[in-house]
Amino acid sequence: MQFSIVAGAIATSAKKEWKNKLNVFLLGIILIFIGIAIIALTPYQQFWVMFVGSLIGFFGVPILQTMLSTIIQFAIPPEAMGRVFSIIRLMTSIAMPLGIILSGPIADLIGIKYLFLLASLLGILVVGLTYAFSSIRHMNDSEFGKKITNVKSNDV
Repeated sequence: MQFSIVAGAIATSAKKEWKNKLNVFLLGIILIFIGIAIIALTPYQQFWVMFVGSLIGFFGVPILQTMLSTIIQFAIPPEAMGRVFSIIRLMTSIAMPLGIILSGPIADLIGIKYLFLLASLLGILVVGLTYAFSSIRHMNDSEFGKKITNVKSNDV
């Protein structure tokens, strides 16, 4: 799996300037969810299929992390950067134990295979709906960055 993470990091860093950072970020998320779906659909004792799903999913992790950091650094004023990264870290720190607490009972009800499949399908659905029905899709526009960076620092 580390090979896949390193390959994803090399693929991300090979290109110096990404024009559509948001689309690449969403590609990273989709790769992770596709990997999870493949793992969920792995037939009994077909570990090579699970391995392929893991490779695909872990390939998306450095893409997602790199593009998220780049988008935040582009869109957030430098004086608010520390607060924004602190909030992101807080949200991920809260989400992880909450997910662990909730996933056990849900897996008992529907099974681990269906939990993985449901999580990946819901994840892809949320990404698609967020992109389709919110202003996030305009994040690649130069005007979007200008609108955010023109906010006064005491408003952030």
